[in-house]
Amino acid sequence: MNNKIYIYDGSIEGLFTIVYKCMIENSIPLNIVKEMNKLSLFEEYNTIETNYNLSHKIFKSIPRRMGDMALYNVYNAFLANKLDKEINIVNYLINGYKYGKNLNRMRNIESVIKVQKYSRMVRREVHKLKGFVRFESVDNILYSKISPEHDILELLIPHFKNRLSNEIWIIEDVKRKKAVFYKNNKYRVISTINLNLERFNSNDETYKDLWKSFIKSVTINERKNLRCQINFMPKKYWKYMTEMEDNNE
Repeated sequence: MNNKIYIYDGSIEGLFTIVYKCMIENSIPLNIVKEMNKLSLFEEYNTIETNYNLSHKIFKSIPRRMGDMALYNVYNAFLANKLDKEINIVNYLINGYKYGKNLNRMRNIESVIKVQKYSRMVRREVHKLKGFVRFESVDNILYSKISPEHDILELLIPHFKNRLSNEIWIIEDVKRKKAVFYKNNKYRVISTINLNLERFNSNDETYKDLWKSFIKSVTINERKNLRCQINFMPKKYWKYMTEMEDNNE
């Protein structure tokens, strides 16, 4: 471990880029953050640019070297609302390259304990919300508002995509100001938005046109990224994940 603090863009691709850097340099930073808050004279701050090619190498190597459960745990832990998740995920994976498929049996390693714990927390909330999400109909569109503790919006997509496959629906995460729009077996996650259902229910035609433009946007193919790939890859097929190599952007 060194006295550096790595700053990254908050994406799982960015975090996997850091894992690659740590493996190459045989060194782990003091911490990993999405933004600088309090500066210290005793630490060195380095901004790590996301490299999608390198991140995909890490992504493909995890199930091959450590097993399917390691990737499953990492993805879920990454969605947890925990300040120390990044450094623990990096340490977890570094240990994974050392211990291989015995990684999750290493209960004496703090990062293994924490990543497993955070993964369970996220899974429990997903399971809970699958049964508690309630939709209301707005102009033939099913709309639901949620405010989960963890960043689980995308984990809910497969469940409602199957359950409400013939509907147009929207689930908004008001805490993170993003929503998933679904229509005709396609979906799109849109960030930095603030849907206002009360205003939509009014006679404001301008706002209704804006709403309709969001619905139209889901006809665009969903963005291909690691979060989408992991989320929609059934666990029984994860052993074939190396075949996703051709999907690299």
